[in-house]
Amino acid sequence: MSKQIFFFTLTILLFTSCKQAPKTSYEKLEQFCIDHSTLKNLKDYNSVVVINDKTQCLNCTNMFAKAMAKRLDKNEKIVFIISDNGAMVDISDYIDKKRKNIVFDYQNDFDKLGIANGSAFIDLKDRKITSITVINAQNVGDFK
Repeated sequence: MSKQIFFFTLTILLFTSCKQAPKTSYEKLEQFCIDHSTLKNLKDYNSVVVINDKTQCLNCTNMFAKAMAKRLDKNEKIVFIISDNGAMVDISDYIDKKRKNIVFDYQNDFDKLGIANGSAFIDLKDRKITSITVINAQNVGDFK
């Protein structure tokens, strides 16, 4: 009987101690894009543009959204995450575009990932996030 208890306890310890490593921010971002669009992965992209109304400067976000929309028709390796319903930020330039690199997130699920607080420009390299620039009054002019 004591052998059974020993093996039972050992089995439980093995199962409870084998936890998966937490996902990196890159992995969370990639899984989000897969779950919310037709993208299979992010390996072919260098940047992610996030547009939402979670900001202290709505004017800045609108300027950023307008500037980034100009890059839609260029052959740049950018994923656009539109994490907004358009009530406060003008996303009209993105709505009619039927591109696989535009991810619409009307429920604002992206915010739950905790990757960026507000609209942002995210640089990717070698399956990693190399930088995150949250858009504000000081840097919005850098994205023209």
